[in-house]
Amino acid sequence: RRIWLDLGQFRELIDPHVGAHERWMDHGAGVLLTIARKAGIEFERLSLRQMSGWGELRMAFKEIGAAQLCMNARSYNWPMAKQAARIFKDLNPAGKVLLGGMHSTVAPEEIEGVADIDHIVSGAGEMVFLDLIRDPDAFPRLVAGRSARSMDDWPHIDRELWPRPDPRQGSWWPLENPCG
Repeated sequence: RRIWLDLGQFRELIDPHVGAHERWMDHGAGVLLTIARKAGIEFERLSLRQMSGWGELRMAFKEIGAAQLCMNARSYNWPMAKQAARIFKDLNPAGKVLLGGMHSTVAPEEIEGVADIDHIVSGAGEMVFLDLIRDPDAFPRLVAGRSARSMDDWPHIDRELWPRPDPRQGSWWPLENPCG
């Protein structure tokens, strides 16, 4: 079993006072999850933004008991990715943690210093993602990502794979809230 963890601040998708920018969805995750689904690979999807704290994440990891944790980290949510990886590995030392995203591209050496992260995808991951999740041991720890030739080669994002905000927020899910 595999888990995709949506990163962000706790309660962003359940607090009615949070603004539209905080409820914006991770398009990179949407692309990768859509690619996986089209290939017949499903993920348990969790979102820190739907949780109240680390204890809730720990309980979800324990209940699911997955062999892989995948995350897409930006620099502003890198500390959350690092803590999530630590919790996952504490519960499942043999599990694999795969991390991609902008922080993996701009600061891979920082991530390499974190033992709880098994594979780091630096650069676009859409052309290596399926092979990596199917057989992570076939890859080095630092994986050079490969991108599609253009966005035209991406699948149409299945927005229903994104985490659902609390409907009382007036969310436009599975579309984004208008911003700006």
